[in-house]
Amino acid sequence: MAMKLEVVITHDETTNKCSIEWSTASTKNVTEQEQQALSSMQKALLLQLGHPINTAIIH
Repeated sequence: MAMKLEVVITHDETTNKCSIEWSTASTKNVTEQEQQALSSMQKALLLQLGHPINTAIIH
């Protein structure tokens, strides 16, 4: 039971914009606590970078 969150942040100097991509992976029997922790981390990252929290953009 484990989850993995990989985050890639790139900065385009021409447009002065950042791009954030992430992927997740997990074992078969993920617990509710693990799922909640991953979701909280994704939301915190978006908030920290000034992005609105919208579940449509969370991958």
